[in-house]
Amino acid sequence: MKVKVLFFGSLAEHVSSCSIDIENVFDLEALKNHLYTLYPSLSSSKFSISVNKKFEHQNVKLQHGDEIACLPPFSGG
Repeated sequence: MKVKVLFFGSLAEHVSSCSIDIENVFDLEALKNHLYTLYPSLSSSKFSISVNKKFEHQNVKLQHGDEIACLPPFSGG
């Protein structure tokens, strides 16, 4: 199983990329733990996560081909 992870703003600087593919993660908690292992500086960053353009605030199961976006805090005006 493979998912695409997109990074925006300062988060892209932590991983030196706007997107990566990750295999064999089956839920958001496993994905976050994997990202923190690959990119330790992410663990000190606050960010929101969306799965297929829907914000998620709890652990959800992931499916092959899901698009996960990691978004830094933002404000509007």
